[in-house]
Amino acid sequence: LVMAHGGIIDRFIGDCIMSVWGAPFKVPRHELLGALCALAFARETERDPLRQSFLDFGFSLFVRIGVSSGVVLAGNIGSSDRKAYTVLGEAVQTANALEAYSKVWGTHTLVGEEVARACA
Repeated sequence: LVMAHGGIIDRFIGDCIMSVWGAPFKVPRHELLGALCALAFARETERDPLRQSFLDFGFSLFVRIGVSSGVVLAGNIGSSDRKAYTVLGEAVQTANALEAYSKVWGTHTLVGEEVARACA
């Protein structure tokens, strides 16, 4: 879903998928594409057979997603021994916080102000 919406998967962190739009290549309307991808992820978790497969094992499947936009530092970051392409910055931290707050608000997706404005 990330790649189908023009993004790249930066990394997997536990059960988290960190994805990026607009780096390393410019992506027109990246805010809209990120938000649409978030909605597609939420929709997929509600569909069978995926939903039913989790229920069969006694688990419910629910995603929490934070979508933010802003200036980031993008590139191969690390040391001479180990480097990885990633993005750093306030927009990344905001997306992480939005994901966490979606649990408090009982929703699957929260978007930041810049994303909401770009999608309006």
